[in-house]
Amino acid sequence: MQLTQNGDDLEITFLGDETGTQLVLQDFALDQLDNLLTATGGTVDRGNILFSDESDFADSFDVFDADSTRTRIWNLNSVTFLNDLDNTVHGFGSSDDVINGLGGNDTLAGRSGNDTLRGGDGDDTLDGGYGDDIYTGGAGADVFVLNAGQGVDTITDFEMGSDRISLGSRLHPDAIQLSEANGNTLVQTATNEQLAVIEGITGLSNAIFI
Repeated sequence: MQLTQNGDDLEITFLGDETGTQLVLQDFALDQLDNLLTATGGTVDRGNILFSDESDFADSFDVFDADSTRTRIWNLNSVTFLNDLDNTVHGFGSSDDVINGLGGNDTLAGRSGNDTLRGGDGDDTLDGGYGDDIYTGGAGADVFVLNAGQGVDTITDFEMGSDRISLGSRLHPDAIQLSEANGNTLVQTATNEQLAVIEGITGLSNAIFI
């Protein structure tokens, strides 16, 4: 299933249907959640959901109920929006997940795949696991997890003085090399394995590692 915002209308295309069946919700935007009902007949609380940067979704789209304490995503290649609780959520196996933490102090674990993890508000921990992952911490003092042999991750909004990078058990801060290129900071091991790109910031030291 694919959701596409087309002007004032939301188009829902059923990708597994050879006829290309499409459902159009006229004058409906993704942020108009007051029009959506839960399985129990209640309305989704728009105050707990923020739709940003996502206008086209492939395969699966999931929104946590305001009181949900789920810890795992069960849909392949899904775009998931959490709630304002302190969530600990794991992605689906080797799929390319997009997990949006929104409020709360969240721990987001992508597992395998090229995941996009966004912490939103709160002091969040983002751990993409295997794959080339994209981290956006959002507001708060966030922790970005890097491990050797698990791909090259991108940190989009590192805040000096508040955010930190947590190194896996096979890594030590003294063995990490920082270099700069095109206004970004590159994170490498002593054996020249690239671990991450920290976008838009230079002048960092190994004091950012924990």
